[in-house]
Amino acid sequence: MFRFRHPSRRFGFAPPDIPPRVNRRPAPSAARPAAVGARAPAQILTMSDIPSADTKSILRRAVEMKTTPDLFQQAYHHRVVAFVTDAPSIRTELSFQAALMQLGAHAMRFNLEYYANDIHGATLPEVGDICGTYADLVVCGMQENRDLMTFRDNCPKPIVNAEDSRANPCQTLADLMTIEERKGDLAGLKIAYLGDVTRNSAQDLMRAGCALSMQVMMAANPSQPSDYPENVPQALRDESEALSAQGPGCAVYVDSVEAAVREADVIYVEKWVTYDPSESTEGATETWANGSTPMLKAEPRMTLQEVESMIDTAAPDVLFMHCLPSRRLLGSAAPQIEGSDSIFRSQVVNRLYVQKSLLVHMLAARSMT
Repeated sequence: MFRFRHPSRRFGFAPPDIPPRVNRRPAPSAARPAAVGARAPAQILTMSDIPSADTKSILRRAVEMKTTPDLFQQAYHHRVVAFVTDAPSIRTELSFQAALMQLGAHAMRFNLEYYANDIHGATLPEVGDICGTYADLVVCGMQENRDLMTFRDNCPKPIVNAEDSRANPCQTLADLMTIEERKGDLAGLKIAYLGDVTRNSAQDLMRAGCALSMQVMMAANPSQPSDYPENVPQALRDESEALSAQGPGCAVYVDSVEAAVREADVIYVEKWVTYDPSESTEGATETWANGSTPMLKAEPRMTLQEVESMIDTAAPDVLFMHCLPSRRLLGSAAPQIEGSDSIFRSQVVNRLYVQKSLLVHMLAARSMT
């Protein structure tokens, strides 16, 4: 067989004209653009971390997500979000898990009660560093604010506070969305907060109300010591005065429940005292009337008749709110929490949508792009 010898080859056929090899490996992709604006903070620990304009934007997007569930359904595609908590809450955990799933995220739940103890030996700073290593964002719920601060100081990734002793921004956003759905514009509304005014929900409602031109009146149980509101922690009073001075809204601690409720657009009833989950709840319903239940730390609650008489002095279209949990006889007035004016069910539903909107807002954080 005759073999043609190519002049450029010692043996064999001439090779076909082959273009230079092209490197088909894609170039390293640039950082993914943020889904929303470019000024989201690297952490949202209280409502003070969200400017009023961003709060309004988050609420608008939450409404859009509620009416069009498919919006942003892949916003967190291939992103990892760690959910870290030492304070179990069925509404917080389930709403965040549903929100992350609907946004396409890979969620990792981490129970501090199991890992950060004497048996396993993981310290809180170590947990913060490890979560920051594997996750793109961390949702963190702590019973104590100091633990949240320790976690934040050791976690290099954006953090959303699910709840701690000083703040509950996600609940407050859900409350604002719920009020806005029923009342329209938030500006100019009067909210009467009745109960333990040191609770996290009261503190963040105070911050949001001042920023959004609302009037927040906070009153304690009439059985509180006569020096109320002087016995409110000084730090809280200083913060409320500073926020009220900045405007455009105001927050005031008042010593009269009647004054707080009069002409109120919203009555927000919380626990008169803080529950202690470590104590027994047996017999709580039977002993509620005299306030001697074993699960109470301090003062007795108002009677149902007192609550009903207060509501009669409010605005005709007053709304009744409670962020739950509520034992129907222990936490608040049973007829009101189940009544037609109650919107506590909407508060629960809206947790999902404001948290989805908040998570999308966090995509603009510098370390997530």
